[in-house]
Amino acid sequence: MFSAVPVQTAPQRGTFLMSLFAAVLLSFCAHPAAATEWVPMKEESLVARTTPPSLLIHLHGGMFSPTEVNAPSPTIGLRLSKLVSSNLQLGVLTGYTLQRKDQTADVNSLPGTQPKRVLARSDAQLVPLMGFLRVNFTQKFWLVPYFGVGAGYEWLSYKSTDYQTDVTNSSTFSNWAWEGWVGMGLRLGQSLRVNGEIFYNGASLEREVVDENAQSWKEVVDLNGVGARVGLDFIIH
Repeated sequence: MFSAVPVQTAPQRGTFLMSLFAAVLLSFCAHPAAATEWVPMKEESLVARTTPPSLLIHLHGGMFSPTEVNAPSPTIGLRLSKLVSSNLQLGVLTGYTLQRKDQTADVNSLPGTQPKRVLARSDAQLVPLMGFLRVNFTQKFWLVPYFGVGAGYEWLSYKSTDYQTDVTNSSTFSNWAWEGWVGMGLRLGQSLRVNGEIFYNGASLEREVVDENAQSWKEVVDLNGVGARVGLDFIIH
């Protein structure tokens, strides 16, 4: 499970998340210059065609492994962006990562595959919300190498249940975070690509707690880690 480390409290940092996403959303409403899209023509030649700026929807799924935990967790995500030039996209992203850990005991001692009794369970659910930019190195070929970087905020919801005592505890950690990725897209058609990419998530999420002596502390969860995912790009003209 994601582990929390208590440290002494530090002055609370101001947040400017609304300003970040207001700037991103403003770019969606603006009217940028026309973008150049490369499409295949007869005799396998490639020509440029000028089109209005396009809206791109990216859906992906994969695995994420925090460095401290070293255990892969399933992750899904959504990116919504707009072409601001022929090779540059600007947009927002979100996603969902779940890590579950069970404490179990054998139901019996018989050999072979046997059911286990769940004694306790902990769930950690990670949700990011970031603005990002993506740079496509070329639009002229079927293969499209690219990289992207995003910055924003992440929330970690942690819940643990001891089924033997019927006690449940929950907590929420949050902080600024960033994400970077590199990938390769394969064009399946004029408006569809399949992508594969590797990514790095950089985050140290925290929460304030007060102990029985009324002393204030911070608990920190290290969520620096790497992962891999595959996805689809849908281009809406």
